[in-house]
Amino acid sequence: MITWTEAAHEALEKHLANITPELVARGLVPADVAARLRRRIDDELAATGLSVAGRVEVEKVLQRLQSDGPQDPVSPKKGWSGVWQWVGWSALAVFGVLLPGVTLGLELATDMCRNEFFDPLPSPWHVMAVSLVGLANLLGLVVAMRRSVGAEAARWVGVLNGIGLGVAAWYSLWFLPMSPIAVLAIIFFGLGLLPLSPALSLVVGLILRAKLHRRASEAGRPMVRTWPWMLAGVAAMVALEIPPLIENWAVRAVSDRSADRQETGLWLLHHVGSEDRLLRGCYDQFRNREFNFNPRTWLAGEVSAANYQEAYFRVTGRPFNHRPPPVGRLARFGRDRGDQEWVWDEGLGGENVSQRLKALYLTQSRLDGKVEGDAAAGYLEWTMVFRNDHEVQQREARTLIQLPPGGVVSRLTLWVDGEEREAAFGGRSQVRQAYQAVVSQRRDPVLVTTKGPDRVLVQCFPVPPKGGQMKVRLGITFPLLLGNLSSAQLALPRVLEQNYSAAPGLKHSVWIESPQALTSTLPAYQAETPRTVAHALRGLLEPKQFAAPESTVTVARDPAVTQSWLRHPLEPQHVILQTVARRPAPAGPVAIVIDGSHEMGPVAAELAGVLANLPDNTSVRLWVAGSPVRACPATEPRAAGAWLATVGFEGGQDSTEALAQAADALRAGGSLLWIHGAQPMTWQDSGALEQGLARRRERLQILALAALPGANVVLEKLDSAYGLAVAPRLGSVREDLARTLDRLREGEIAATRRVLPASEAAVTGPEATSHLGRLWAADEVARLLAGGQGNREAAVKLAVRMQLVTAMTGAVVLETKQQYDVAGLEPVNSSTVPTVPEGGSTLAVLVGALALAWFCRRQLNRHSLAMNPAGRDRKPAT
Repeated sequence: MITWTEAAHEALEKHLANITPELVARGLVPADVAARLRRRIDDELAATGLSVAGRVEVEKVLQRLQSDGPQDPVSPKKGWSGVWQWVGWSALAVFGVLLPGVTLGLELATDMCRNEFFDPLPSPWHVMAVSLVGLANLLGLVVAMRRSVGAEAARWVGVLNGIGLGVAAWYSLWFLPMSPIAVLAIIFFGLGLLPLSPALSLVVGLILRAKLHRRASEAGRPMVRTWPWMLAGVAAMVALEIPPLIENWAVRAVSDRSADRQETGLWLLHHVGSEDRLLRGCYDQFRNREFNFNPRTWLAGEVSAANYQEAYFRVTGRPFNHRPPPVGRLARFGRDRGDQEWVWDEGLGGENVSQRLKALYLTQSRLDGKVEGDAAAGYLEWTMVFRNDHEVQQREARTLIQLPPGGVVSRLTLWVDGEEREAAFGGRSQVRQAYQAVVSQRRDPVLVTTKGPDRVLVQCFPVPPKGGQMKVRLGITFPLLLGNLSSAQLALPRVLEQNYSAAPGLKHSVWIESPQALTSTLPAYQAETPRTVAHALRGLLEPKQFAAPESTVTVARDPAVTQSWLRHPLEPQHVILQTVARRPAPAGPVAIVIDGSHEMGPVAAELAGVLANLPDNTSVRLWVAGSPVRACPATEPRAAGAWLATVGFEGGQDSTEALAQAADALRAGGSLLWIHGAQPMTWQDSGALEQGLARRRERLQILALAALPGANVVLEKLDSAYGLAVAPRLGSVREDLARTLDRLREGEIAATRRVLPASEAAVTGPEATSHLGRLWAADEVARLLAGGQGNREAAVKLAVRMQLVTAMTGAVVLETKQQYDVAGLEPVNSSTVPTVPEGGSTLAVLVGALALAWFCRRQLNRHSLAMNPAGRDRKPAT
């Protein structure tokens, strides 16, 4: 080490004082130059073997360095100058700071990469990591450009730079498969810079790293090492990716048929998964692309949207489409552009409602109905208008509708260019094939098919983009519910599941009229005075009010009227006789199966309260559906209610195995009440349940009470062929549970319909409308289907002749006659469809026909007079 004398220090300070103005003019820091000069002098003197530096030795070294001129190693190396220097700094700022910021902002605002390829920012921590890259480059750029920044600040910026390099390297690796396409996109679209942003940020970071290293060296301070901090950035990204990768594996495990893997997957999703990420996975339409750019699927395996939909239900107990579709990250700031997103509708033309679609709305809903209390029947027309606000895409509107108990669709109308088109009724597969064929051509069909007892799926396509609308009408024939002989109830149809949203401010306009008095406990209803009958109720119902069972309307009836009749519409020599009487309860115990899903927890508490109020001599068997099925050991109602209060309800459960166990326990007879919520999928084998119900000697009466709305695939499998009926929802859950249990224990008042020869029928009641014939036909179709495969053809023929949508038939409206001819279908005559009021359509057609005949005759007379003016005075021949 060289020892400096006081004179040597003075010589160096004098030299620095002389060159300080020049250093400042060049933007250099005098202290940094002094440190470098001292190190250079030490090196020169050490090479000569000196250990003490005096004035003379220092001056000699300084003179030699000055004589070197441009090769002077003490003077800073000249880099870019003038315009080129600013071009270099600007390029570093654009590609290292501005481009990462723009890329991050675009992804947050538009979800471009998440919607098209994969989600690069699945959590707020990922957003912070990407933001760190641009921040590190910005600070590095400032330190490199400003020489006045101290060496300690340069070291801290070096730490951020190293972490940013690790994050940029991680994302560069993830976007590497897209790089060739991105290069081409730069040429053609200019957007290719976005996926190349991580790689460009990495290059800029390395350049700035070298400059920071030089700055630290000039200040005489060692630079922090690059690799440890870069590895720290990579390790942080690996840690952030662990939860999504675990979630992907767990989602696949839930769909596995292995019970152990399912249990492990569900445990992981409960403790590691995110409900929002699961919901977004339910709508991800790009997992099964031919070119998959999602690195997570490479690491954890391919996971489909269907896998996510099952996992979402198994974890939350709710169908995924009961929640609105996921929105962009900036939606809370009013920046969501759902009307611009291109979404591949996986449910298009299918048999399920599937995912919610953005920018698709129900804008109008009108219900017109007429009920007759004495005949215990009614008819309702539901007119719906759908609007599509998407800028480009056509949409298919799909909705699952709960009909009034025992109801059947008897009319379907579509407006095409402002003109009403009636449906054709045909076999279920026939009408669906016709619908799918027209959907593929982007034409105007609407289809209605059943989805279990008292449930129908309505599909209409295409709803045009840019505010285009589609208008459909559904005609529903239904029996009234007889709580007693002096009153009957109408439960309005309601939406169980839909792929659209209610337009802001939507209200369902309801008009119900009747010859008898109408009442309702819902304050939204108001009494009206109709033109044709004595009584009417009108209400503007909010969507929640409309969906609630409390929207039920009560109809007064004459308790002395126990019969009504109608001449058979297909066999005039016969009549259809309807008799109202009390039907005894099935003999045997009552078995109850309750869905064990999380959403059913409050329903279980209500059931426990109802059981506590039953008589002690009532025998009740209770099962809670789940994996495994939990059976109550007690049969006394109070004890069963107390046991139920101790059972946990979690996730989404399958009721198939619990129903099978309950049915086996009722081999000697009895009745089964199934209390369920939504069951959008099933993973338990239903073969044993279906076989047992179909082969047993005495049909088991099964009542399904939907405590919560939603699709139910178990209902679809069992349907009416297995003795399954739907319990009505007329009030709160507790009230409906108590009412249904009383029905199973004590029987009910119900209407039965049968066919008799006109000469033998001794009728005493009033003549009913044609809807009595449709209800008889629906009952007869169900009886034929329950009789076995050999009766299916007869059931289809009867349903088509009576224009009904049943388990074996459907209704479809097509656009042209050619489409009907290709499908082998014939649309119904508009004069034969039911209307509100009954017979109005036939009268309108008759009046229109007479007017048309008069007009044609008048035009014909004018034409003949114009051709033969001389004939005006000629008398007609006699």
